[in-house]
Amino acid sequence: MLDFIHIENVALIKQLDIDFSDGFTAMTGETGSGKSMVIDSINFVLGQRPKKDIIRNGEEECYVYAVFSCINEKAELALKDFSLSAEDDNTLMISRRYNSDGKSVSKINNRTVPVSVVRAVASYLVSINEQHDSYSLLNDEYHVDYLDAFAETLSHCHLSNLSHYKNVFKEYNVFKRKLNDFLEASADRDKKLEFLKFQKKEIESAKIKVGEERELSDERELIKNSELISNAVKGSLTLLSGGLKPGAYDKLVSASDNIEKIKEMVSGGEELYSKLQSVVSELDEIIKAVSNIDTGTYDDPTAELDRIEGRLELISKTVNKYGESESDVLEFLEQINGEISELEQYDFTLSEYENKVEELKEKVIEAAESLNENRLSASKTMSGMINSEFEFLDMEKVKFDVVFSRREEPTEDGLFDITFVVRTNPGEPYKNISSVASGGELSRVMLSLKKVLSSCDDVGCVIFDEIDTGVSGKTSSKIGISLKELSQNRQVICVTHSAQVSAIADTHYKISKKELDGRMFTLVQNLNNDARINEIARILGGVTITESVINTATELIEQGKNI
Repeated sequence: MLDFIHIENVALIKQLDIDFSDGFTAMTGETGSGKSMVIDSINFVLGQRPKKDIIRNGEEECYVYAVFSCINEKAELALKDFSLSAEDDNTLMISRRYNSDGKSVSKINNRTVPVSVVRAVASYLVSINEQHDSYSLLNDEYHVDYLDAFAETLSHCHLSNLSHYKNVFKEYNVFKRKLNDFLEASADRDKKLEFLKFQKKEIESAKIKVGEERELSDERELIKNSELISNAVKGSLTLLSGGLKPGAYDKLVSASDNIEKIKEMVSGGEELYSKLQSVVSELDEIIKAVSNIDTGTYDDPTAELDRIEGRLELISKTVNKYGESESDVLEFLEQINGEISELEQYDFTLSEYENKVEELKEKVIEAAESLNENRLSASKTMSGMINSEFEFLDMEKVKFDVVFSRREEPTEDGLFDITFVVRTNPGEPYKNISSVASGGELSRVMLSLKKVLSSCDDVGCVIFDEIDTGVSGKTSSKIGISLKELSQNRQVICVTHSAQVSAIADTHYKISKKELDGRMFTLVQNLNNDARINEIARILGGVTITESVINTATELIEQGKNI
């Protein structure tokens, strides 16, 4: 709900603070006092295009900020989409500054954001209903969403059916896209098949193996250093195992034999002999390991190097052309084989895709028809309830209906376009809601829809601007009753010229203007009971306020308390 708004330099408003309450709030005042400026300010801070003369005369900029509480889940998700969030107490502050150069800065919780982000979030916070304004109930695009939400309140399984339909449609769309891609790819099938076979032959002839490039590089280094390695191995073996002269191994064996003769005669002899035996054994293993070292000895090292370099060059060329590694090349080859198989079995593959798409389309249509049955049933209930509201608001000739227009192809929303329509007089055709000519009539139509759809609309604040224009006192009373009923589960704010409407409200603000130092200023006053009687009497009696008018005003307020 809207808790508070601060307004600076908007038209006649120099500075204004309004604390809003929950329930039903009425705002009244003489023509030109600034009631519409408050609505303009709310529209402005929520991202709507500022009016040409919005900045107060003589000022360089205007500024508005609004505080909202009890942020609903949809608004929270919208905030999350833009990496934003409400405060810990579930409040949100939105502000906007606009200067005479046409530059605008919007913020959500003191973080600067594009005005489009504000509009996206605000759509879940406030619904402002002005005469001939463009809002979601006038937009055909959202009608199916309203109907689905209403249907869910009746059956509690409609959204589950909708989810099932969307899943089936998604699968259908995937295979439909695959079929289209296959048809596009096969348009030049022979040429593509020839090219794929060329790639296949080139990769297969290269006989790529994972890890071969590393092995060849190691082998190349071995050949390049074969002489050094061979000399080192030979020298080591000579020193260890001996040649013309005894080597280290022979000497250690001799030493061990000598110690063996005296091991029992000297202290520690046994331990010393054991250690020598261990060293002899370890040295024997070392000699074997050195003997097994690959010295890279080839009959023709140069030829072998040429072979390795040629192979490495082929591997490098193939890898650079078909991937970033040997495994990438082999994966690419596997992909090519799959495409070749598909193209070579074109007729079979095409038939498979077409049959799958047709099978899924049948499932989609079946799910769409089932979904539509729920929607049709819900639309009849909705139409009956809204038409009852029309009758209550003295619009017996106005009728509401939901039009279902079958599409050639199913979409994510179903098989039918859904449009809310009204007929203003018997014998006339049904037309889109936005075509309603009378501003007051349109407002009452919107009030009826809002009231019926209130159970499935999460918007926490609904604002009506001059909803009672051109209606009688009796009808005004009914409008007030409907607004009061609507306010049972959301905040309702109404700018009104009607004594009957304002008398029913829970909270009553009077907007007025006064002159100070040659300038006009807009003021706002939260009326107590006596002031409220006087304001309603003013609306009823105009210039002359008699005791009879005062009594009527008092009676209207008392009646309003009992509604």
